[in-house]
Amino acid sequence: MPTSQLASRSTIVVCGLAAVLLSACTAPGPESTPADPPPPAPPGFALPDASMLCTDLAEREQEMRTYTPSIGRVTLNGIVINWATNNNVDLIELARNRDAIDTALIEACPTVRDNVMSYLDIPSIASAIIGLPE
Repeated sequence: MPTSQLASRSTIVVCGLAAVLLSACTAPGPESTPADPPPPAPPGFALPDASMLCTDLAEREQEMRTYTPSIGRVTLNGIVINWATNNNVDLIELARNRDAIDTALIEACPTVRDNVMSYLDIPSIASAIIGLPE
């Protein structure tokens, strides 16, 4: 399969995943009752070794550098979600503790993290990750 078709399909899959996640994080409709605030994060929330996340991000750096920052952010979310799912990370807790991604990447691959932030024009990886409202 040509690289452009693979990149195109990857982008479509990641966009679809982002749309699903965004729709799950929207405010309640007029017919629903407001939900209780989310419980606090468990003490000591930590992520597993991020070396595979670093590898995945490094492999897609060129793509994030080439495409627009908006598309790159969708790609970033897809990579992080895929890595978290493969490592049995609770995605709800991850959404509540987005800063843990930065901490893990600073320890595992600060250069890759800095490159991704530069390409996507973001102050931190956490700022581009889909999260839950505070």
